[in-house]
Amino acid sequence: RGPTAAAPPPPPPPRPTEAGPTTLVLFYAYRPTKASDRETTKAVAACHAAMQKHGVTGRLRVAREGYNATLTSTYEGSRAFCEDLSRIDAETFDGSVDFKFVDHLPQSHLMKGAKCWKVEEIVTYGITEKDAPLHKGANHLSPSEFHEALEDPSAVVIDVRNANETLIGRFAPPGGAEYIDPQMRRSTEFPEWVRRNKAKLEGKKVLMYCTGGVRCERASAFLAREGIRPHGQLEGGIHRYLEQYPDEGGHWVGKNYVFDRRFAHGAAKHDVVSRCGICSIPWDRYQAGAKCPSCSMEVLVCRTCQRAKKASPKCHLCT
Repeated sequence: RGPTAAAPPPPPPPRPTEAGPTTLVLFYAYRPTKASDRETTKAVAACHAAMQKHGVTGRLRVAREGYNATLTSTYEGSRAFCEDLSRIDAETFDGSVDFKFVDHLPQSHLMKGAKCWKVEEIVTYGITEKDAPLHKGANHLSPSEFHEALEDPSAVVIDVRNANETLIGRFAPPGGAEYIDPQMRRSTEFPEWVRRNKAKLEGKKVLMYCTGGVRCERASAFLAREGIRPHGQLEGGIHRYLEQYPDEGGHWVGKNYVFDRRFAHGAAKHDVVSRCGICSIPWDRYQAGAKCPSCSMEVLVCRTCQRAKKASPKCHLCT
């Protein structure tokens, strides 16, 4: 018997004209070594020029430690921009960065403006590299590995997102890991929460997750620095998990809050797990622009209450 013929190459991805024309791309990348201030300023200028060249809109944070982006463009423009990053910073964008593309979105999902700016941290924790060196962070678990780890009743799973995000969706493995919500209004509250709650984490199999993975990087390293060695963090975050469990959602319930014009997304079959803060009907959309009068965190207000122009309620942390 002769050698088996090589399989034909896979067909190219469908073009965006088959649905909506907008592509969303999400990514983060930590540099192998910190850049100088001058190198970071040059990277900001080069990235901004590439955004203009390829018609890219959205937000790109650039720090000495790395990059964090939520961007939109066309199918071709988004990919061409990501290819350009390897020329702007070849050491960081060496083929290992996880670019999350979401194609075929409607024109209305195109983000307004192109903002690329220099920041101190790609996620604002107020934690230095010395306080939380990234090499001490948790192992990355694939969605299927994380799914299996969630089924361990001796484990705990920390949701590293803010309280307005956790309200509309979370992991809830039946009979599995204990869910822990730090109930933060902002990421800078995480270090103090860890210090106050170390006792409940000691000796436990600690799992962590966030929207796309970036918040877990520094957070898991900080936990390790405080003497709590996490078992693992969800690689690619909820975004990649829902790609693997798109129909029933696996152990995920509700919706995943996102920082683009989708606002939130979930599995094909999902329940609404949150309620309007005024009338208590099931509701999971933060599109009324309502803020807690006490702390200014986003609150859920249904369309009926919004149209009735009812006063914004206090958030669940302030009531």
